[in-house]
Amino acid sequence: SGKLEIESNHFNITDIINEVLKLMSVSAENKSLALKIKSISLSQKTVIGDPTRLKQILINLISNAIKFTKQGDITC
Repeated sequence: SGKLEIESNHFNITDIINEVLKLMSVSAENKSLALKIKSISLSQKTVIGDPTRLKQILINLISNAIKFTKQGDITC
């Protein structure tokens, strides 16, 4: 549909990940799935990029995992 504007902002990647996981945990619980989080250690938590696009990508990936998982766990 034209141009896709990519932002270039400083943001805390851990905050984005936690926000998405909190949001998606409700969908996982509704299907009796466990949404598990692997511990990650980052040398820098602040990155430069497009937090909105990253959030959309993570939501799509986790949503697909929930959609296609019949039972068990989803580990992120």
